[in-house]
Amino acid sequence: MARELALLVCAFFFWRLSPDAPGSGGHAFMHRRGYGVVLTVLIGLSFVEMSIVHLLLRPVSVLASNVILAFSAYAIVWLLGDFHALRLRPVLVVGGSLCVRVGLRSEAVIPLDDVERVESLPASGEPRSDYVRCTVFGPPEVLVRLRKKARVEPMFGPAREVSCIGLAVEDTAHFVRSVSPAARY
Repeated sequence: MARELALLVCAFFFWRLSPDAPGSGGHAFMHRRGYGVVLTVLIGLSFVEMSIVHLLLRPVSVLASNVILAFSAYAIVWLLGDFHALRLRPVLVVGGSLCVRVGLRSEAVIPLDDVERVESLPASGEPRSDYVRCTVFGPPEVLVRLRKKARVEPMFGPAREVSCIGLAVEDTAHFVRSVSPAARY
């Protein structure tokens, strides 16, 4: 419930804020771009759908028409809040921890000492077990393999214990250097 309210706050009030920036020695990694185009198309289609459904349903039931219109408007606000939360909450490497955040969709804090290795996505694709994809849109580019399982808390559903996390960040090479055990020492 708290994350749902935070999305609404993001949608209406936090447009002028800058993304989280770690202190000295830390790094912020923005998620791979591309979601903005998809979001624009979704919102445009939502407006068309809202108009058509409202016009078709209104002669049958004014109440039903207005309820569906309100839910559709809420969905658009939710998408805008999600988009803004993704901008404000990047993946962070700070204070000996990897903070995997996908806006308000999911979150995990992993000690860097628990990172076994960071690798490119293998040709065989994503792992099948003990794995979570923490990307905004599309497949991951890197896999963070862990020595110990980490707790990932999604916005919806129960928390999961995983030993591998898939990410797609903008500066992949810098991310690998910042997180890989071999590169840190």
